[in-house]
Amino acid sequence: MKNLKSLIHVSTVYSNCHLQKIEERFYKYPVNYEDLPKILEKLDDRAAEELTPQLLGDWPNTYTFTKAMAEAMIRDQGSNLPIAIFRPGIIVSTWKEPLKGWIDNVYGPNGICAGALMGILGSLWCDENVSANIVPVDMTINALLAVAWSTATKYQLKNDLEIKNETEMAQNNLSLNTINRGNIYEVPPQPSMHRNDSDIRIYNYVSTVEKPLDWSEYCGINLIYGQKYPLSDAIWVLNFGCTKSGFLHSVYMVFLHLIPAILVDALTLLCGKKPRMVKVYKQMEKFTKILSYFSNNEWLFTNNNVQQLWQTLDVTDKKLFHFSMADMDWLEYFRNYTLGLRVYLYKDDVSTLPAARRKQLRFFVASKLIYETFSYYRILSIESTKMAEAIGDVDILRRIEDTTLNDQSLARDAHIVKDWTMKDSAIRQFLKDRCILITGVTGFLGIIILEKLLRTCPEIRAIFVLIRKSSTKDVTQRLDELFKNPVFNILRKQRPNFHRKVFPVQGDMQEIGLGLNLEDRHKIQDQVSVIIHGAATVRFDEALKTAVKVNVRGTGEMIKLARGCARLASFVHISTAYANFIPKTDEKFYDPPTNACDLIDMVENTDDGQLEIMTPKILGRYPNTYTFTKGVTEGLILEQARGLPLSIIRPSIVVSTYREPVRGWTCTPYGPGGIVAGAGVGFIHSVYCNKDNIADLVPVDMVVNCIIASAWKTAIDGVPSGEPKIYNYVSGNEAPITWDRFCKLNKEYGIPFPTVHAVWYYSFALNKNLLIHWIVTIFMNLIPAIFIDLFDRLRGKKPRFLKLCKKLLKFTELLTPFTISNWKFNNDNVQELYANMSIADQQSFNFDMKKLDWVRHSETNIMGLRVYVLKDPATTLPQARIKWQRLKMAHMTLKALLVILPIFLVGYMLFKMFL
Repeated sequence: MKNLKSLIHVSTVYSNCHLQKIEERFYKYPVNYEDLPKILEKLDDRAAEELTPQLLGDWPNTYTFTKAMAEAMIRDQGSNLPIAIFRPGIIVSTWKEPLKGWIDNVYGPNGICAGALMGILGSLWCDENVSANIVPVDMTINALLAVAWSTATKYQLKNDLEIKNETEMAQNNLSLNTINRGNIYEVPPQPSMHRNDSDIRIYNYVSTVEKPLDWSEYCGINLIYGQKYPLSDAIWVLNFGCTKSGFLHSVYMVFLHLIPAILVDALTLLCGKKPRMVKVYKQMEKFTKILSYFSNNEWLFTNNNVQQLWQTLDVTDKKLFHFSMADMDWLEYFRNYTLGLRVYLYKDDVSTLPAARRKQLRFFVASKLIYETFSYYRILSIESTKMAEAIGDVDILRRIEDTTLNDQSLARDAHIVKDWTMKDSAIRQFLKDRCILITGVTGFLGIIILEKLLRTCPEIRAIFVLIRKSSTKDVTQRLDELFKNPVFNILRKQRPNFHRKVFPVQGDMQEIGLGLNLEDRHKIQDQVSVIIHGAATVRFDEALKTAVKVNVRGTGEMIKLARGCARLASFVHISTAYANFIPKTDEKFYDPPTNACDLIDMVENTDDGQLEIMTPKILGRYPNTYTFTKGVTEGLILEQARGLPLSIIRPSIVVSTYREPVRGWTCTPYGPGGIVAGAGVGFIHSVYCNKDNIADLVPVDMVVNCIIASAWKTAIDGVPSGEPKIYNYVSGNEAPITWDRFCKLNKEYGIPFPTVHAVWYYSFALNKNLLIHWIVTIFMNLIPAIFIDLFDRLRGKKPRFLKLCKKLLKFTELLTPFTISNWKFNNDNVQELYANMSIADQQSFNFDMKKLDWVRHSETNIMGLRVYVLKDPATTLPQARIKWQRLKMAHMTLKALLVILPIFLVGYMLFKMFL
C-alpha cells in the first residue's frame, strides 16, 4: 500500500496475562506463531480441542492466547511499517458520545450487570479488592484515533530523516570522489535506517493507573443506580454483590438461581408455555465463569505511552478526542451505563420508570420479609458461628490498622514517591537544605503536613514546630507522643531516625510575641526560610476572646516574626473557604467584617461576661467565632503583610485521608466524620440538612499536598506586587458530591463494620424540614435519653445520656449553616497551580480533585473512624457483629410495634363502639 500512513493493531491488555506486571513492550511467547497453524491443520476438530488446554498453558482462553500470537507476528513482520499496537482493557458502554451509556451486547461485565438488573443474578465471583480494569468504548475509540495520528506523524518524521541522511551521504560521496581524482574509489553503500521491534509503539489503555476502580466499587455503584433505575421486566429485586469464594459463589448460584429457575420453568411448562429460565441461568453462569479469571487476579499495568500521547495533543484535540482516564467520573459513568443498559439493551423506555419502581418496591418488601425471617433464626444460632463468619472482616479492619496496606494501594495507583528522583521534582529541589517552621503541628492538618514533608522530602535540613506546653507535659514530651501516631508508621519503617530533623519550640499563639524566648526567636529568624502557619482554634463554639487571641492576634505575631526572618522565601497562611461566608467566593480579598486592631483592642478591654452577651451582634452574618475570626485575619494580612512572600490557602471542610499515609485516617470527632460516627453508634438519627446540596469536602492529605505546592509557588513568584495570591481548595467544581450521596456511601461501607460501642441500630436521615427534624430528635434522642437516665438513677448510677444527647445536638446545630445552604467557590488559582507542576510533583503531591473517587474514599472512611476516633480495634468486630444483630432485631421489633399498636388501638375502639 503506497499511501499507507498508519496501521493500528487492536490487541488486548490481557494478551500477556500470564505475567503479573504488563508494560508497553513485547514479550517472549512459548509457541511459535508460524508452527501453530501447521500443527492445527494436521488435527481434526476433536484432537485440536483436546490439545487446546496444553497449547494455552497459562492463558485462560483462546482470545488472549491468539492476541499474544498476533503481537509476536507483528513484532517480526511489521518492523518496516507505520504500525502500532493498541491494548485496551475491558471495554464497556460509552460514557458520553455519541449517546450516553450506549451498548449493544451482553458480553463481559455488560452481561453481568444486565442479569443483575433483571434480578436473575445476585453474585459475581470476584475478589472485591482487585481492580476492575474497564474502559468506556467512546474513550477507547478516541485513544485509538490519537494513536493512529501519532504513529503516522512519527513515521513521516522518520522517513524525512532517512531522506535527509541519504542526501547527505550522496553529497559526501561526490565530494570524496572529486578530491581523489587520481585514485578514484567507491564509497561502500551505507545501511538504510530500518525500524526494529522497539520502534513499534505499544499503548496500554487502562483505567487502573489514573482512575482505579475495584470490583466492590463496581458492584456497589451498579447496585445503587440499578435500584434507582430498575427494569420494568425485572423478575426479582436487585441484590448484587461480590463473592470471593468460588465454593460460596457456586452455592449461591445453585440455591438463588438454579433451583428457582427450575421451579419457574416447571411452572411455565404446566401453564403450557416455553421454559427459558434454566437456559438464561446457564448463560449467566457462563458469563461469570469467563469473567472470574479477570475479576480474581490483579495486574500492574504501565501506560506511559498513553499518558505521553495525551500530553502531546493540543487543547482542541483534547476536547474532540478526549481519552484521559484521570478525568473519568465513575459515578456519572455508571448512571449513564445503567440507563444505557435499560434503554438500548432491554428497550425499556424511560416512561416506564414509575411503574418499574413500584414493582421493585413490591419485590423489595417480599425479599425483606424473607431476609428478616432468616435473620431472626440466624440471631438465635450459637455465637461461635457468628465469630467464625466475622474472621474475614477482622482481617479487613486489621489492614486499616496495618499501614502496609497503604504501600500496596499506593503501588497500584502508581504514586510511589521513590520512583521519582529529586531532579524530577521542583518542590523537593526548592525544599532541599531549607529550614521550615510549622505552627499547629498537633492538629489534624499539622500532623499530616509534618509527616508528608518528612516522608517525601528527606533533603529538608530541619523542621521547627511551635508547640504549647501543657500542664503535665513539656514540648519535647508532647512531640514524642505525637510521633506515636499511626500516621508515622510508614516513615518509622523507612527512616527510623526521622525525628532528628524535628525541633520543638515552646510557644503559645495566645501570648504576645508568641511566647517565644529570645534564643528560639533568633534561631528561627536566622535559619527559617519557609513558614506554614496552620495554628488556630477551630472550635465553632469557641469563646470570642480566645478565638481572637489565637486566630487574629496570633497571626499578627506570626507576621512580625516573619519580617525578622532574613532568609524568608515563602509564608503560607491556612484560612478557610468560609472565611467570608458569602454564597459565591472568588480567590480574592473581601472587606473584613471588622478592623482587626479594633477587635483585638475591644476583646482585651471587655470582661468575659459582657463579651459573651455582645458576641451574636459582633458576629453579624457569621454563624460562629471560627469563620468570623478567619475573615478578620484575612483583612489583617492584607493590611500588615505587604512586602512578604505570602499566600493564603482556603480549604473547605476537611475530612479523613484519601490515600496517604494511612487510608481513612482522622483524629477529630468533629465535622462530617463526627456525624457519620454518631450515626454509626446510634446516637444521631437526624441532621437538619438539604440533602441535595453539595457537600464541599476535601481529604486532608490532598489539602496538605496543595499547601506544600503553594509554598513552592509562593517562593517562585516572590513578593507580590499587589495582593497576595489566594487558593480556594474545594471539591465542588471537579468532584462534587451531595450530602445525600456522602451519607449513603458511608452507610453502605459502614454497616458491615459496626462498633462495639453502639447503643442502637443505624437509623439516620437528612431532613430539610426543620419541624420533622425536631420531631425525630425529640422522640429518638431526647425522650429515650431521659428514660435511660431515669433508669440509671434508680439503679444508683450517674446519669449521662441526656448530657451526651445535648452535646450531640449542639454539635449538629453548629454544622447547620454549612449543610442547609449551597456554596459556590472559584478555584482557578488552584487549577493553575496544579497545571504548572511537573509530572513527578503532580504524582508525589497530588491534589487534583478530578482524580478523587468518593466511593474509594468511603471504603475506609468509616473504618478509620472506628479504629482511630472510637478506638475500637479489629479484634472486637465479632462481638460488635453479635451486638449489632441484637440491636437490629430490637429496632425492627420497635418499628413493628409502632405500626401494630396504633392499628390495634383503633381496632379495639371501633370494636367497643359498634359491638
